[in-house]
Amino acid sequence: MTHKFTPWLKQPKMNIDSHYSENGNYGILGPRAVVILSGSSSDQDIVGAGTDILRALDVGFQYHALSAHRHQLELGNFVDGILQEQQTYVLIGVAGMAAALPGDLGGKVIKFQQTHGDNIMVPQVYGIPGNSKDSSAFNDNAAIGSIAALPPGPAVSMFGLGKPGMVNASMAAVNLLDMILYVKRQNAKQ
Repeated sequence: MTHKFTPWLKQPKMNIDSHYSENGNYGILGPRAVVILSGSSSDQDIVGAGTDILRALDVGFQYHALSAHRHQLELGNFVDGILQEQQTYVLIGVAGMAAALPGDLGGKVIKFQQTHGDNIMVPQVYGIPGNSKDSSAFNDNAAIGSIAALPPGPAVSMFGLGKPGMVNASMAAVNLLDMILYVKRQNAKQ
């Protein structure tokens, strides 16, 4: 299948923000221990609440803006790449007004796991309902509902709305990374 460029379609703004310190506490987990995706770079204010925490704790992360609607091919290729790489432990998707991204990520992860078997590591998927810019409760409810009403299968954990949700998801990611580090260190002792 060839992808035809549509002139009115904005090209995705890939790597908006990232952080990595090889010598930090989480350096062993690599530069993409946490990958954050939002459908638009306008969600940067929400995402920044989490990236501030990850940066302060020296967790390797990358933030990209890729819409599940406007950039399907690019999103699919990017997610397939990080799943193949096996060095991302948490995927955080911010649901904007279209609200599809967290569920799309969950579906891609479960499809990857089904294709590659149970002996493969797949990241946790966290969904953050983003606050709508026009303060419309309808749009916020759509983002919340799109994550809460996911069918069985794509395991997507939902955190609070907007910036508080992003903070909570980032802290949960750090807790998960702490457990992974503990297991890695215990295995290294044996």
